[in-house]
Amino acid sequence: MPFLAGQLARPWISGFLFRHEKRLHQYDQLVIVVIIYGAFSQSVVDGLLSRLPRAALGTAALLCLLLLCAVIAFTMFASRRLGFSRGDEIAAVFCGSKKSLASGLPLAQVLFAGASGFGMIVLPIMLYNQIQILVGAVLAKRYARTVDKDNGRFGAGSAVARPLKR
Repeated sequence: MPFLAGQLARPWISGFLFRHEKRLHQYDQLVIVVIIYGAFSQSVVDGLLSRLPRAALGTAALLCLLLLCAVIAFTMFASRRLGFSRGDEIAAVFCGSKKSLASGLPLAQVLFAGASGFGMIVLPIMLYNQIQILVGAVLAKRYARTVDKDNGRFGAGSAVARPLKR
């Protein structure tokens, strides 16, 4: 319903949105920071980090890393097997593994409203988000090395069409 309402309102609001694109982007980023800060702060206030054994935190982080690696490996394998171009492979890898903390936390707050140990519930989301940012940076750097340095674009004949150097 909100998507449909936005599409119907587009002719009337698109001018305003384009004129204030930079400020709206900053506002969007600020809202995400506030959501994440609120969830993390609530976890600290609830004493999550002091109650949670270090081994459990490490295990959760390891499981999140393994899940992310499995999803990335699957999207790489599937996109190559299906004959995607390098650009499409990159899009599949980055989009297929993304789970947003900004959308996951509000959903968790609605689904688990009033639940004790809310911080424990959202801890995997917070860990996964941080791990995906770090792994994404490494992948982006690796994919960037495959871009044709002469023309800086993807396409037939560019370095992107060749396999990644291992």
